[in-house]
Amino acid sequence: MNDYLDKLRALIPARTLALYLVGTGLVGSLAATPQEVVDKFGWFILVLFGVCLALNFVGRIVENKSKGSPVKDALWSTGAFFFLGLCQPFAGPLAALKVNSQVAFLVSALLALVYVTVIGWVYPKPVAVA
Repeated sequence: MNDYLDKLRALIPARTLALYLVGTGLVGSLAATPQEVVDKFGWFILVLFGVCLALNFVGRIVENKSKGSPVKDALWSTGAFFFLGLCQPFAGPLAALKVNSQVAFLVSALLALVYVTVIGWVYPKPVAVA
């Protein structure tokens, strides 16, 4: 499990995670229950998720433009954040879309695990932690 978390931490820059956590934390503080977050602020969660995906992609390209292939690195990193976001049952895009099936979140978590594992095989170079 630690290897998985280390790979995930290396793939997703801290700036992306921080922005997402601050945004979802802010929205969570405005609602009394997780359901109220989804009902009142689902649109914000979707916008925030999209902004984080875009900033992650552009940020990785800018950060790695002098290295090998920055677009490929940006795609790997953005994919990891995408799958991580899908796993969030109360503040993720699936929740914002009112998907509340445990199976959907379990499948998302398994896809995230497979994604990070496969990236380790396909793209073994260490990804810089930002």
